Amino acid sequence: MEDKERYLFLDFDGVLNTMEYQTALQWKGEPRKDQYGSLFDPCAVENLRLIIEHTAAKIVISSSWRLDGINRMREMWAARGLPGEICGVTPELDQVCFNSLEEKSNSISVIPYGTRGLEINEWLRTNADRCNARYSYAILDDFDDFISSQMPHVVLTEPESGLTKELAAKVIALLL
Repeated sequence: MEDKERYLFLDFDGVLNTMEYQTALQWKGEPRKDQYGSLFDPCAVENLRLIIEHTAAKIVISSSWRLDGINRMREMWAARGLPGEICGVTPELDQVCFNSLEEKSNSISVIPYGTRGLEINEWLRTNADRCNARYSYAILDDFDDFISSQMPHVVLTEPESGLTKELAAKVIALLL
């Protein structure tokens, strides 16, 4: 493998936490949650394991679950025996201030479209770019909330099935 860092920006709901798995658990009358939240689909987790094994990517949590803090995410990762290493969480962008150059007035946009993309951009700027090291990255999400320059790095899942083997292969290709 080429000498560079690899980062996987990972959403949970619709990627690892699938509607199919939650429905199956409900039908069986089994618990759908633990102390950390919704249980992850074992098939999606296995596909994540394939990505990590083939690329040695470090995981950056971009899911809203990150708001519980990186320590809680790492605790859940260990307790659930999930693959890979969590190296960070994206920052939270909750509002943007726009300055009108014509009217000299400001407007605030709360959670504008592209917020997740801006959060990922900021993480890359303050972590990966600052080190001046070569890196590649992929974004796994079920919702298209990214800036245009990131689109070649995005792999979108279907919330019903989440991370499939075919999508895992796309992520691997992006990271290598």
